[in-house]
Amino acid sequence: EFRASALQVYANGVASAVGPQIAGKNSATAPAAQTLSIRAVETNTLTGACQSRLSGAQTIEFASECLNPSSCVAGQTARVDGVAIPGHASGSVSSYQPVSLNFDASGYAPIVFSYSDVGMLVLHARANLPATAQQAAAVISGASNAFVVAPAGLCVEPVSGSGSCPSGN
Repeated sequence: EFRASALQVYANGVASAVGPQIAGKNSATAPAAQTLSIRAVETNTLTGACQSRLSGAQTIEFASECLNPSSCVAGQTARVDGVAIPGHASGSVSSYQPVSLNFDASGYAPIVFSYSDVGMLVLHARANLPATAQQAAAVISGASNAFVVAPAGLCVEPVSGSGSCPSGN
């Protein structure tokens, strides 16, 4: 789909490449650390090339969409830069939470994502862009690729007091 302006989510500098995450862990923390960022891009009307639309301090609104399971579990929280964002059932993203970000000279703003549960998600973003000399004011949006948030591990405990596990197993 072609749009004159859009928000793009990047992982390690690659658009739409958010990889598997670990439940309850920030995306920037090992293991499986990823450097996530967001960029507002627009089409240069003279060259047709993509260029940055934002720099400096900006407010971007975020939401998460649960794909599998198709509805988010009550009490579980997705966060961007430590700010809780609303979770929505598959196909029904309707509300967002503003998050303050700082965009660099190339138009990228680093973000840190975390989710307290497991499943397949999409991270959604939107922004109200002010008018510039070249562009009218606009509301732009974008979304990450679908990505999996996996459990950190599996803990097995005996169901009765008589069960035990050998040390180290």
